[in-house]
Amino acid sequence: MMILFEKIVFSPKKRVVFSILMASMMSVMIIIPLRASAWDPSYADLALISDQKMIAHLLSLIMVFLTTWIVMDLEHPLIVTLNAYFGFWRIHLSKLIFLLMWIVMLYLPLSLIQNGIIIFLTGRMPTIDVFNIALHDIFDAFLISTFAHPLAKSKHPSLALLFPILYTILRTITSNDFSMKLYTIFPAYQHEIIHYELAIAYKLCYISLGLLLISHFLKRRPPF
Repeated sequence: MMILFEKIVFSPKKRVVFSILMASMMSVMIIIPLRASAWDPSYADLALISDQKMIAHLLSLIMVFLTTWIVMDLEHPLIVTLNAYFGFWRIHLSKLIFLLMWIVMLYLPLSLIQNGIIIFLTGRMPTIDVFNIALHDIFDAFLISTFAHPLAKSKHPSLALLFPILYTILRTITSNDFSMKLYTIFPAYQHEIIHYELAIAYKLCYISLGLLLISHFLKRRPPF
């Protein structure tokens, strides 16, 4: 099933686009920190911290748009036949597993490069916060794609891009100013919630809500 989904989503042209985006992001992660390290040592650490925040922010936004693009391309005419044969929820849950797999496969190499550069330049090992941020970024991309799925199945699939755009606006608004109200309404990552013990659980509840919305709008019984 996963091989079939991969053939549906990743056409030769799309593989080229993904490769260019990944190579560009890797170049940014390598060049910008190296540039900062060449500055006066008294400013190098401050510049490196600022650059890493910018790179992490950019990475999270790119992941959300890429995963939404994958969701849009997963709505292929062949999926209708598979739904009729295997059942809607079996195919849909398989698509979610496929999507989560690709989110991790796209995010992990970039995150390793980002943190590897920090270790190389500073000699300091990353803290547990790096793991927490990675979890939030992965679940943010998964959450947005879950909510975008009903729009991807509509007559105008491009409407699914509204969710990544709204996510970008929300992340930009809260990048410097923490807002508990906005976080309560929609649990997009904010730096201040990194140590909240229930932050990931709250995000998983929203993913479940996305599945319920899918069952409501598509008139399918939920799988739970």
